[in-house]
Amino acid sequence: MARCVSLLVLASLASCTPEREGAPAGPRDDDAPPLLTDAGTDAPPPVCEPPLADRSRLVRLTARQYANSVHALLGVRVDATGVTRFAADPERNGLDNAADALVVGPQHARDYQRAGEALADVALADRADFEARFGCGDLACAEALVESLGAQAFRRPLEATTHARYLHLFEDAAIGEDPFRAAATQLVAAMLQSPHFLYRLERSATPDGSGDVPLDGYEVASRLSYLLWNSMPDAALFAAAEADALRTQEDVDAQVDRMLADPRVADVLDDFHAQWLDTDAWGELLRAERLAPGIDAAMREETRRFIAAETTAGRGLRALLTSRRTFINADLAALYGGEAPAAEGFGPALLDPEERAGVLTHAGFLAHFSDFADPSPIRRGVHLHRRILCTELDPPPGDAELELPPPSPEARTNRERVEAHTASEGCQRCHAEINPVGFAFESFDAVGRWRDTDNGEPVDTAVRVPFRAARDIEVDGPVAMSEALAERPEAHRCYATWWLRYARGRAETREESCALDALGAASQNEDLGALGLLETLAKSRDVRFRAAEDGEDTP
Repeated sequence: MARCVSLLVLASLASCTPEREGAPAGPRDDDAPPLLTDAGTDAPPPVCEPPLADRSRLVRLTARQYANSVHALLGVRVDATGVTRFAADPERNGLDNAADALVVGPQHARDYQRAGEALADVALADRADFEARFGCGDLACAEALVESLGAQAFRRPLEATTHARYLHLFEDAAIGEDPFRAAATQLVAAMLQSPHFLYRLERSATPDGSGDVPLDGYEVASRLSYLLWNSMPDAALFAAAEADALRTQEDVDAQVDRMLADPRVADVLDDFHAQWLDTDAWGELLRAERLAPGIDAAMREETRRFIAAETTAGRGLRALLTSRRTFINADLAALYGGEAPAAEGFGPALLDPEERAGVLTHAGFLAHFSDFADPSPIRRGVHLHRRILCTELDPPPGDAELELPPPSPEARTNRERVEAHTASEGCQRCHAEINPVGFAFESFDAVGRWRDTDNGEPVDTAVRVPFRAARDIEVDGPVAMSEALAERPEAHRCYATWWLRYARGRAETREESCALDALGAASQNEDLGALGLLETLAKSRDVRFRAAEDGEDTP
């Protein structure tokens, strides 16, 4: 059944552009994955046929992609130089890889210049490694070095004029006691600052500038490598592009299968989930530091290891929300009330099934979405609505009083204080949805530690949750809430939506609604985990084609 569902989703995403009047001849989707009806069922073909959405033809690498690409190209870690801090990538739709927001401003230009020079110097410090990578270690092979380094850095063969320009730069820089090192250092630094390295440029066009544009092999290779590895193409992808072996759906599918088996896919799984859950924002938690020095870093590490273990094993949202498996060190074991790992550092553990299940009961999430002294059901609820359910919530009014009143005889517990503070009709318009989800986690204090009482009163975690797509659901406690969220179709559709945003570098379109319905249903039925969703998006038609822009120049 999993294969059939995957085919249906692929068909919804991959073979969904109707013939446009006057569309030019070229690669067609006759070789796209078969519809569900081809898999031996009588189900009708999907009705979802969204056109390709506009995507930028000039996409700057994110800081993470830059670092990975430099390491793949030169074997040098960006942070090894100590001088390669970059201005933060702008966030849009909750992600840092939105194509239309990634530009090189003055600060980035200075950062890239400083980084390029430092990285080039480090790369040339190991002459043997550099020569092994590019087949050149002296002035006699300058032309070959420019060709080899340039083709990899720019992710396509250099044009004659570009080759000549960089060769001239190399020759002019060949001075001093070690002329080769001086020249090669200048060459590497210049290429690392080139727009052809910093941006992914798609130049393919159709003869008349209309219709869906088939991408050339090098553009497809880059789309695949940055989608699946957050890095530049490897030798196999470059060879496939050179041989025109990325033109058909079967060509792409074979590469996707190969690339998903590579450990580098773990970087994308880590990057996506860190942004989806916003774990990078789980900064220094001073309230947690009262427990043990460095426990805030341990909290982030627990969640990172947990997500990696679940997703690389093929599991998806349901496991992320309900799994009792985790990884803890001695400090977290003390916080959770369990046994410390046998060995020093982190080790696998099972959470108490009565108290915890999944990432929403990890101390890192609970401590981050707290105030200094008390947990914050409002912050927890808002985050879950926006990240898990994709609920659109209005921001609080400008005159809203955000600080809770102190405990009183009428409102002793944290929950009672929040209920009193948000009881007005104006507040309830949003807090009727926000508060119940957050109240279910009131059994955890401000550092994510279990508690049965609050200010001497029993903790109350029983709630009635008004899910928008269903009748109200009664839930009691964090485990029950995590399990309820794992059953909700809107949660799985939201998870798929975040994946589509990440994979495409843009927001979803209205025309993609039914494709997201199919992806969400496959996630809910556990036919597609995180890797399955990534595979489906990588095998979609969007990887081989782009939509022509209005008024686009023709070749």
